[in-house]
Amino acid sequence: MISGEGPVLVLTNPEDVTADRVIHILNVNDVPVFRCDVADFPLSITFHAVLGNGWEGRLYRPSRFLDLARVRSVYYRRPGRPRLPDNMTGPEYEFAESEARAGFLGVLAALSCRWINHPAREIEAVYKPI
Repeated sequence: MISGEGPVLVLTNPEDVTADRVIHILNVNDVPVFRCDVADFPLSITFHAVLGNGWEGRLYRPSRFLDLARVRSVYYRRPGRPRLPDNMTGPEYEFAESEARAGFLGVLAALSCRWINHPAREIEAVYKPI
């Protein structure tokens, strides 16, 4: 049995079969899971967060929500980039996408929970000695 309280947030793309297997194991162990893709922010998922005693707030999908204060851990594996309205110009889109990613992942990265793999570690892993 996997110990702990609260849900696991799975940030991945819809075609990630590895994440599907992880979620299956979590479900078998009665661990609540909230799966979403960063690419769905801000058009399909939204969030509201305030900084109090740590980050508090909710991440919303059309059919359910996640209480950020209860997140036990985050599984971060190959999520997409935020998608925005198509009617934006190239520079507008690039700026808004950068801000959406920074705001969304910035709040989530500040949660006091275990990450596999933290986005900052993913960026560092790109730079390997030859």
